[in-house]
Amino acid sequence: MAQKKNIDSLQLLRAIAVSLVILLHAGSNGTTKFAAANPIGSFYHLETWGAIGVDLFFAISGFIMTIVMPAYLKPGGWKTFFVKRAVRILPLYYLLSALLVFTTVFIHHQALNIESVVKTLIFFPLFDSKTIVSPLMGVGWSLSYEIYFYTLIGMLLIFKKDLYRRMLLLIVVLSIAGLLIPTEIPLLKFLTSPILLEFGFGIVCGLVYQKFNKLELLPSQKKAISVGLLLTGLVLMCATIFVRPDFDLHSITLVQNVNEKAFYRALLWGLPSAIFMLGTILTMQSFHKRTPAACVLSGDASYSAYLIHTKVYLMFAYVFKYLSLGPVLYLIIIVPACLMVSIVFYRLVEKPLIKIFTRPKKAVAILPG
Repeated sequence: MAQKKNIDSLQLLRAIAVSLVILLHAGSNGTTKFAAANPIGSFYHLETWGAIGVDLFFAISGFIMTIVMPAYLKPGGWKTFFVKRAVRILPLYYLLSALLVFTTVFIHHQALNIESVVKTLIFFPLFDSKTIVSPLMGVGWSLSYEIYFYTLIGMLLIFKKDLYRRMLLLIVVLSIAGLLIPTEIPLLKFLTSPILLEFGFGIVCGLVYQKFNKLELLPSQKKAISVGLLLTGLVLMCATIFVRPDFDLHSITLVQNVNEKAFYRALLWGLPSAIFMLGTILTMQSFHKRTPAACVLSGDASYSAYLIHTKVYLMFAYVFKYLSLGPVLYLIIIVPACLMVSIVFYRLVEKPLIKIFTRPKKAVAILPG
C-alpha cells in the first residue's frame, strides 16, 4: 500500500510542477496578448519563478529512477529500459513537433532553423554551433537533459552493481568537469552541465526515502520530520521570489550555455525542489493521506500538459481579449483550464499513442499442411 501512495504523491508533484510552468508562460506571454501588463509582474520575481517547475520535474525523475532501476537488472534489462523510456517520451513529442513544422512552413510560411530541426530529432547538440539551440518546441530543451540522464542510466545498467553510487559519482564528476574545464563546444557544455545535479538530488532523496521507511521511529516523529522537510523545501523555493541572484535563473540560454549559471540554478532551485519533493512524499505517507483523484489524473497528463500548454494558454488569451476580460481572472483560471484540456488530450491522444507502441505482438498460428 505504501508504494501505491508513493506513486500517487509523485503524480501530485508532477501536477504541481507543470502548473508552475503553465503559470510562468501564461503570465509572461499569455497576458501580453490582451493586457498592458502582467498583474504579477511587479511582485518581486514571481513572474519568472514558475520556471522552478522544471527543476522539480528533474528531481522527480531522479527519485523515480531509484524505484524502477532494480527492475532492469536482469539480462538485457538495459534494452527494455531504453525502449520503455523512448515509448513514453518520443511518439508524442515527434508528433507534435511534426505538426509544428507543418504549420510553420505551410500555414505561416516561415523558415525553420536547421539546427533546431536536428536538435528536435536527436535531442543532443551534436551539430549545434557556437551556442546550444532550443528544439522547435521550446519546452523540449528540458527533454534533452531527461534523455541524457536516461542514457547514462541505461549505460550503467549494463554493470548491474553499485548503480546508485556509480550514477551519483558520474553526475558529480561530470558537473565538476563542466565547472573547471572551460570549453566553447556546445556538446561538451551539454554533457558536463551541472544541471545534472538536480537528477542526482532526486536519486539521493529516493535513497533517503527507502532508508526512512526502515527506521524504527514513532509515528509522531515521522510526521514531524516529514513536515519539516516539506516546509524547509517550500520556504527555500519561495525565498528566490524575493531574493534575486546576480542572473536570471529562468533563462534557458544562460542555463544551457554557461555551466556556472546551471550550477547556481541547481543549488538555488534544484536542491530546494528535491527537499520539497521528499517532504511531500513522506508527509502524504506519514499522515496516510490519499492524493485526490483529480491531482493523480493531472499528474498522469503532466507530460501532455507540458508539451501543449503553450498553445492552450494562447487560445485562452485570445478568448479573453475578445471578451474584454482582465488578466487577473485569466491567471486564476488558466492553470486548471490547461490541465483540463491536457487531461482530455492525454486520454484521446497520448494514451492511445503509447498503446500503439506497447501493444503485444499476437502469436501467429501455424496450421497443419
